[in-house]
Amino acid sequence: MVEAEPRAHPRGRRISHGLREEWIPSEMVTSSGLRCRAGCAELISLARRLGVPVLVVSAGIRELIVEALGREGVDVAQLRVRANGMVFGADGCLCGFEEPMVTSDNKHLVGEWEADRRTSRGWPGRMPSSWATA
Repeated sequence: MVEAEPRAHPRGRRISHGLREEWIPSEMVTSSGLRCRAGCAELISLARRLGVPVLVVSAGIRELIVEALGREGVDVAQLRVRANGMVFGADGCLCGFEEPMVTSDNKHLVGEWEADRRTSRGWPGRMPSSWATA
C-alpha cells in the first residue's frame, strides 16, 4: 500500500481529509459530475461485440472510473480497468492506495504488466489482488 505525504501529493490530501468509504463511488461521482467522453460507451460496446479486449488505463481512481462507466451503460464486468485502487482502514477512512500506483509517468507500462500477468512471468513489484481478475 502506498501512503502519500499529505502536503506533497493530491492523494495524500485525500487521505488527510478523512475520505470515507461510504462516500465512494456513488456520492462522489454524482456530486462531481464525472462523465465519460462522448461515444465512449458505444466504442466499448462495439469492441466487445467484435471480440476485442478492452483495457481502460488511467492514473485516476479506479472506483470512480468504474462507477462512471457503469452509469454510461458500460458492462464493467466485461472490461479491465487499471487505475489506482483505494485502501480503507477499519474505521472506513482512506488510508492509502494499492501498489503499484498508476501515474502519468508509468501508464505506458500497464500493457507490459498485463502481458506479464498473462504469461506468468511475474510483475514489477507486488500486484494488487484486485488486478488479478480474468
